[in-house]
Amino acid sequence: MRIAVFGSTGAVGRLVVRAALAEGHEVVAHARSPQKLGVHHPALRVIGSSLTDDVDVARAVAGADAVISALGPSPLQRGTPIGEGTERIVAAMRHAGVDRLVAIATPTAPDPADGRDLRMAAIVRTVRIVAPGPRRDVLRTADAVRSSGLRWTLARLPMLRGGDARPVRTGPVGESGLLLTRAALAAYLLDAATSDRDVHAAPVVSDAG
Repeated sequence: MRIAVFGSTGAVGRLVVRAALAEGHEVVAHARSPQKLGVHHPALRVIGSSLTDDVDVARAVAGADAVISALGPSPLQRGTPIGEGTERIVAAMRHAGVDRLVAIATPTAPDPADGRDLRMAAIVRTVRIVAPGPRRDVLRTADAVRSSGLRWTLARLPMLRGGDARPVRTGPVGESGLLLTRAALAAYLLDAATSDRDVHAAPVVSDAG
């Protein structure tokens, strides 16, 4: 498969790119600072550009079988750049006829299936207070994905940590854990992008144990 990866130079994005290449996929990596990717492979094509460049976003998406967005907001950002970028990615995918999108968000973007989890609720309340800007960006991103008309999956993330990939569990708030290794997240994103796993669902993805 050919997989387009946005956010490819972030901690998770680099893991996604490496895992996809290791599985024999072609990868198109879109990156604002491509020198940070640190990966060289004959099946890898890198597009150095901004999410605000519609032409380069379209170039990254063209011919892909699936798109993975590992884009996430920054605590110091202004506005909603990830949400706006996701809207551009969705528009490019629809124009190119690419229909599989796997993106990330957090439980601050609620889901109708969510149950009660006092620990997660406390984290969400804290984010609302200390990071209202990034929260708005997450909400805009989630809305763009859910309203895309594509075969989407929105992986909502708990607290990320280092460590090796391990089995994950997926489900709504109340049936998930609070921790997830970045390697496990990368494996989940790639698995979802290359299958029908969790299509039209927004599970919280966490370490199984």
